[in-house]
Amino acid sequence: MKTTIFGVLLDVTPDQDPILRYLMRKYGLMRRCTFQRLVGGLQKNVGGLAQHLANGTELPSRYPKDAVYEVDDLIRNRLQAMNDGSDLWRPRAPKNLERVRNSRSPPHRHARRIVGKERQISHKEERRVFYHRHVNTRAAPPVAFGSKKCWWDRFKILDDPAAGQTRLQAWGDVWTGIRNGRLFARGHRTRQGNPLLRVSEGPDSSV
Repeated sequence: MKTTIFGVLLDVTPDQDPILRYLMRKYGLMRRCTFQRLVGGLQKNVGGLAQHLANGTELPSRYPKDAVYEVDDLIRNRLQAMNDGSDLWRPRAPKNLERVRNSRSPPHRHARRIVGKERQISHKEERRVFYHRHVNTRAAPPVAFGSKKCWWDRFKILDDPAAGQTRLQAWGDVWTGIRNGRLFARGHRTRQGNPLLRVSEGPDSSV
């Protein structure tokens, strides 16, 4: 049985802050690099990729292994989502198309309803093609590591003529914090958890 604990670090001391930021920045870099290599077919050997990242970041091998296995699980889940989406959306467009054909029988009292159904058919066909394409190619769709909403906010700022460099710089600071603001650690019973990152209970029942 797997147990997943989500935690937020509070009361980080000034000495700990730069170390944690460095680890999270390196970990975010390893996640993005792993995704590009595995999805792009540049590397299939997970163990070799973890060793490559360990050599490039000069971190203990446990950190690269955690990053590689997390992204590997992410890709498998995305591919499964493409299969589920393909099965879900495949029958939807034909059903709507049949309803439109039935509504077209004279007199045309349902003109507005027909237009709405045709839009639904177009949307559902686009979704079906999207999932079907990824299922056929066995390719996971792109992933925004961080926040998709924050990523799209960048384009809103660029499209705004009144937005200056200061606003774009503020967005960059927020984006960097979201993108490189997490650590992931796999523990094992024989090692009493993860030797590099542990969760312990304090005397006041704090974690």
